[in-house]
Amino acid sequence: MRVKFLVIIAAVLVSGCSAAFNGKWDGSGEIGEARFFSFTVDLNAAKPSATFVYSGGQTVTTAVCEVSEQDGRVKFLMDPSRSIDDCSTMVRPFIFVGVFGRDVLTGNVMEQASSGEDRLVGVFRAFRFRKS
Repeated sequence: MRVKFLVIIAAVLVSGCSAAFNGKWDGSGEIGEARFFSFTVDLNAAKPSATFVYSGGQTVTTAVCEVSEQDGRVKFLMDPSRSIDDCSTMVRPFIFVGVFGRDVLTGNVMEQASSGEDRLVGVFRAFRFRKS
């Protein structure tokens, strides 16, 4: 009986520690060679969006599309080349793939090559925004 109780407690604790991929995220990264950016992603909005600020001062606000999460792995599409507010108007979407823990998200920025395979074009890292 005691072992069964401990197994149930362990299962509750483990399931309680898995964080959902939602909320607001602040991060930075690089696309290509030395095209640095900072960005904020808001997945709580009715239409998820992201704002990129590039090292030259350019600001782009884009829709966040096709968000998926499974077992700590995430994937979503964004077109950080120009400001858009709708997924259907993406011209050159990048695929952001990564892993997340409780409050940290790290990953790669991929571009779909003409061969149909994804090609690595950058990296990113983000932290979940928390109110102090």
